Amino acid sequence: MINHRTAEVTFHAGRSRTAHLTWGQQGTWDVLRRWLPEMKPFFVLTRWLPVPLLLEVDDVLAQLSHLLRRHESLRTLFPAGVDGQGGQHVLGEGVVTVEVVDRPDGDPVSFADIVADCLRRAGTRPFAHDTELPIRFAVATHEGIPVLLMFAVSHLAADHLGADLLAAELAALLRARTDGDAPPPARPAVQPVDLAVFERSPDGQRRNVDALAYLRQQLRRLPVAPLPERVTPADPRYWRGELASDAAAVALRLAARRLRTTTSVTLLAVTNALVRTFCATPVYPLDIMQSNRVEPELRYTVTSLNQAVRTAMEVSGDTVGDLVGHARAAMGAAMRHARHDGRAAAQVARAAA
Repeated sequence: MINHRTAEVTFHAGRSRTAHLTWGQQGTWDVLRRWLPEMKPFFVLTRWLPVPLLLEVDDVLAQLSHLLRRHESLRTLFPAGVDGQGGQHVLGEGVVTVEVVDRPDGDPVSFADIVADCLRRAGTRPFAHDTELPIRFAVATHEGIPVLLMFAVSHLAADHLGADLLAAELAALLRARTDGDAPPPARPAVQPVDLAVFERSPDGQRRNVDALAYLRQQLRRLPVAPLPERVTPADPRYWRGELASDAAAVALRLAARRLRTTTSVTLLAVTNALVRTFCATPVYPLDIMQSNRVEPELRYTVTSLNQAVRTAMEVSGDTVGDLVGHARAAMGAAMRHARHDGRAAAQVARAAA
């Protein structure tokens, strides 16, 4: 029979801090408030990793404490003000509860099922962001020996790249503990509170003004009706498709190398080639998502950084080189203007409409 218990991770990180939300956090905050209590898959990000042999549960808990001390986003509460605006409050110390799931010897339940169950329970329950820290941990053990470590982090505290950074850092911390080495030093990264302060500074506001000017320029280029009208509405009215293919990823890397460009530019060029087959205008609207980690100081930042850039995408040209050129120009411009105040951008879009 599977046994469940809880353990506690205590962290003492010094100062507590309070600030407005960053632009990236604000966008996520608005989406959460629009949909909750309905849950969407991207509201909570889940990861799991193996625990090296020779470690005890207390060893794993000690590394979780290291992780919490390093990243302010993981020990942040996100209270809602009286006006509905969000804020962030970083805790200097606190406690996180960890679920410990033990499989006795001879039990037929597989660790795959245990992991799936832990991640499902952690990832399908909304975070109480004003009272609950935005990360949940679980450890799967066999006869008390830790085998797997899982976590679920709110999208307010990390995007997909941020969740990957946390998983890689946890793996390095666990390996160092196994080898008897000191924890690897934290990589230099801007903390969300500092990022929020920058965005409200004169330099940050100038960056936002440039991004909004670019948005206005793109909106002016867009036609009123970029897609051909239908005499009879399609049935179903709305349709969404997703592509999941290991082969496509390999082919994309090979194509990007051959075209001497990035995989993002190549994928955008392929998308453009598909859309132009039914697009009746020279340009069409496209949101280009950016990770916003181009600047070195943001590369290892764990927070919600990704933002979309509305782009007037050109479909002209007769060769693959033309499409790649359009994609390269659009991607470069999107990277330069991706960090912006999303609420101000929405007002610009409404004014243009």
